[in-house]
Amino acid sequence: MTTADEKKLTKFSKFEFECIFGACAGFANKEIAQYHGVDEHAVKHMLSNVYDKAGVSPNRSELVSWVKAALSGELRRRRARELKAMSHVRPKQT
Repeated sequence: MTTADEKKLTKFSKFEFECIFGACAGFANKEIAQYHGVDEHAVKHMLSNVYDKAGVSPNRSELVSWVKAALSGELRRRRARELKAMSHVRPKQT
């Protein structure tokens, strides 16, 4: 996963994220639509936009893999920043 792919995560709208996480959690389009009070076609259209923005083929397993890879890369970088910030703090020697 490239940094460019991880930056794509910030380009999604709130509703697109809701659809992404619903799809990744295994919910059907109809269930996602019912939960959000929208038509099933709106969810299908939104997921189509998501596939295009993410640059993956329109299938959920590829979307799940892409999201996991993007999130794990971001989490690794965040942890590295935390460790770097802590590196100047040395424990007191007794």
